[in-house]
Amino acid sequence: MASERNGKMDEITTRYMIFRRIPSTGKTSLWNVLNKSDGGALGLIQWYGAWRQYVFEAVAGCVFNGGCLDTISGILKRLNQEQRET
Repeated sequence: MASERNGKMDEITTRYMIFRRIPSTGKTSLWNVLNKSDGGALGLIQWYGAWRQYVFEAVAGCVFNGGCLDTISGILKRLNQEQRET
């Protein structure tokens, strides 16, 4: 499930995670990645200029299974595609 405001996606909810846009005035977005069950921080998605793409940086001590990594990868692909289209 995704929510939008002003034509921009603000939150994406998946089975186990919430991806929430952090308000920013920059050209790229920052996204908190949260545990859906308790709202705990799992990491941050941000633009990495050297690679010209969005990347995921996990909070220390977090572990992810293949399904969660697939979900994160799908969100990264979506954000990178949107960035290329702008």
